[in-house]
Amino acid sequence: MLNFLNSAVSLCDGRSRRSALRVGGLQALGLSLPQLLQSRDLQASSGGQAADQSPGFGSAKSVILVWLTGGPPQHETWDPKPFAPAEIRGEFHSIESVVPGLRV
Repeated sequence: MLNFLNSAVSLCDGRSRRSALRVGGLQALGLSLPQLLQSRDLQASSGGQAADQSPGFGSAKSVILVWLTGGPPQHETWDPKPFAPAEIRGEFHSIESVVPGLRV
């Protein structure tokens, strides 16, 4: 059931983020359903070897960006992992706070 009006967290137009993601997910499924069914039919007709032969495989020219209203991601704020390798810990480092021994 979709509920657009009764939610605790709402955007400026009164719809919740969760409801918007539900509707967006249903739309994405509806748009991709014909391709999924076509690839399933191709795979069934060729004996299971159609994974590399499906039309458009590997030639994406678009991207879907899901913009979530909110703050920075958790891995950039709450868990900096100062002793992890550079490719894991990211570009931001922890800094000293006013509490002795506590780095934020």
